[in-house]
Amino acid sequence: MNRAVALRSSITFLIVMFIAAAATLSSQVAIAEALLAISGALFVMMLFFVFAAPTQRPVPIRIRLRD
Repeated sequence: MNRAVALRSSITFLIVMFIAAAATLSSQVAIAEALLAISGALFVMMLFFVFAAPTQRPVPIRIRLRD
């Protein structure tokens, strides 16, 4: 997983998590609170992968010129 993919999936997951949080706060079900906690932990893990992934840099290649 490269940095761009991890960032896109984190943002998508954040949107889904906000929708789940709205449903959790309006609900009195204990399992909804547990699901919110699990999704929060997964989001933090995705953010860790975003910032832990190395940035992509071009690799220097030696070119021999032939006369």
